[in-house]
Amino acid sequence: MNKVAVMTDSITCIPQGLAEEYSIGVIPFHAIIDGKGYLDIEVDMGELYVRLKDKGNLPTTSAPSIGEFLQVYQELSQRTEAILHISISLTFTMGYNAAIQAKEMAREKLPKTTIEVIDSRSSTVGTLFVALEAAMAAREGKCFDEVIEVASSRIPRTYLLSMPASLFHFDKGGIIQEVRSWVEAESVSTFRTILEVDASTGGVMKPVTRAKTESQILKK
Repeated sequence: MNKVAVMTDSITCIPQGLAEEYSIGVIPFHAIIDGKGYLDIEVDMGELYVRLKDKGNLPTTSAPSIGEFLQVYQELSQRTEAILHISISLTFTMGYNAAIQAKEMAREKLPKTTIEVIDSRSSTVGTLFVALEAAMAAREGKCFDEVIEVASSRIPRTYLLSMPASLFHFDKGGIIQEVRSWVEAESVSTFRTILEVDASTGGVMKPVTRAKTESQILKK
């Protein structure tokens, strides 16, 4: 049993085998499809991608509640002395705030367990790299402060670039408001865009560059 338990969001898309190997707790987000709520880990991704491609009757998402975070904290407290939650950027989700509020509630409900929440200032695999390095440190037997330091030092050294096929869904979710003109240009042309979100952007998704063809954007 590790003295420190590391947990993160399901948005990191961490493979189950990897989560089990490094004892990483994963808290699921929610997807609302046709008015019905699901945990995102229960969603048929193939079916979801077809729906996203059609751009009609789009699903929405929501973060775990304070109560859900508290429940995970309680479960992890049964096998550890301290919990470190690595969150995706707070600019994307209310999950970070829910994790913080659950942490405050846990002071009374779980007085023997120390809890800390860190904003990775990234998302998906960027957050996963931070959580994985912290979990490796925990497995090595490092103390809570050392595990936090490992995670904190990894954040400014992690850079996440992506090349989405379309900006449509990012625009729909209000994630990249700075490039409204690019979204409009994409609707009448074949522009491809490189986006970045990490500590260097303050955890905000920002455009890096664009090009008219896939071969041009790959070179950039």
